[in-house]
Amino acid sequence: MVIVWIIILALLQVTVVRDLNLLLVLVILAGLRKGPEAGLLMGALIGMLVSIFSSSNPGFNLVFYSASGLLAGLVSLQVYYKRNFYTDFLFSYCGVMLFYFIYFILTGRFSSIIFSMAFCSAIFSPVLFRLVED
Repeated sequence: MVIVWIIILALLQVTVVRDLNLLLVLVILAGLRKGPEAGLLMGALIGMLVSIFSSSNPGFNLVFYSASGLLAGLVSLQVYYKRNFYTDFLFSYCGVMLFYFIYFILTGRFSSIIFSMAFCSAIFSPVLFRLVED
């Protein structure tokens, strides 16, 4: 079922909602709900998929998505995470912002659209979290 959700979200991301990173939200979801190992594995799977279809350095997305899933899982173990709209929004927003903040530091390419992209991705995250739930 996970593969089906990855394919659906990847198709949505490249066709309908181009400015949102729904795959990153899915990685954060896996880390928050299933723990660091699941977040790492989901991040590696999605990172490989994104690396195959992007023009960035090989493995760059693999490392970033894997680290995002692992970090979300570690945060969920250390911080009280109550499943509701506000915490889903907050954790998703912080995860997306951290992802792009580190990405822009390492690549040197900054875009002002990141704040609106992170906000919109976080708005969709509670809905996505409910759809993808076990």
